[in-house]
Amino acid sequence: MSQSIVLIYNPSSGYFIENGIDDPEQYFQAQWDEQAPEGELALLSIETIRNGTLRACLLRIQPDQVWIAGGDGSAIAVAELAVELNIPLGVLPCGTMNLLARDIGMSLDITQAFQQLHDSDVQPIDMATVNGRRFLCISNLGMSTRLTEQREQLRQQSGWVRWPLMFGYMLKYLFAYPTLDVQIRQGNDVHILRTRSISISNNPLASHSWLIPERKRLDGGKLGIYIIQERSVWSLPRMIFRLFSRDWQDDDDLLHFSADAVRISFRRSSKKVQIMSDGELSQETLPLEYQTLPKALQVLRPKEAL
Repeated sequence: MSQSIVLIYNPSSGYFIENGIDDPEQYFQAQWDEQAPEGELALLSIETIRNGTLRACLLRIQPDQVWIAGGDGSAIAVAELAVELNIPLGVLPCGTMNLLARDIGMSLDITQAFQQLHDSDVQPIDMATVNGRRFLCISNLGMSTRLTEQREQLRQQSGWVRWPLMFGYMLKYLFAYPTLDVQIRQGNDVHILRTRSISISNNPLASHSWLIPERKRLDGGKLGIYIIQERSVWSLPRMIFRLFSRDWQDDDDLLHFSADAVRISFRRSSKKVQIMSDGELSQETLPLEYQTLPKALQVLRPKEAL
């Protein structure tokens, strides 16, 4: 059955930079012509989001599906409109981490990912919010926000340069990043502690997750809360290195639990804090209010992943 697809691409995504693709439209049109010449494809740059015209384009075209070729930050930008207009979302992994694409079972090979989207089913998954701002995968406070700043500054560098530098920055901040005095409130339960790293995931992380977070379930209606308690100078470094052995959730300095909603505030006077949600940095007003939006988004999942 022929379908109308709008494919939105982010020309600044890591995939295009690392693979030397100067003309994403030509690249995706060639993929489409090879695999689905009977379908209808409209290609739009993510600039249509930034200049406010994407909604009008989707209303005019009225596609059966909307696909995003980009990273997790691009995916959430398109997902908000997909929810509003009730259009299923497909994800082509063209970002740096591609957490959502991995979790819904997409191949990281674009040609195979195209084939998967042509043979997929629609499934509802959860979204989450922080102070009303939606995200799909994970939201972080603390050291990872500084690392994200460094990553953005190195975006134009090749992987051979960027990743060794990022590893060096990580080693530096393991000991140099300042601690935060925070209060975590879940219902009537309150945790007061010192930390340098907090992560809130949209559905809990799999027990075997490592440096690339992985979730086994996307529709459980729960947040996963992970706080590394600063009990010694080695608390955070030990946790990072335990990620490689995949037993980090057993660490005594890790406080983790699941909840429908959670509030995070700082004990010292502060009005705003920098956070990183789905790879995108933002300044948010305290306290931070996290909550779930169960089964809010319709996504295309490969049939073999269902």
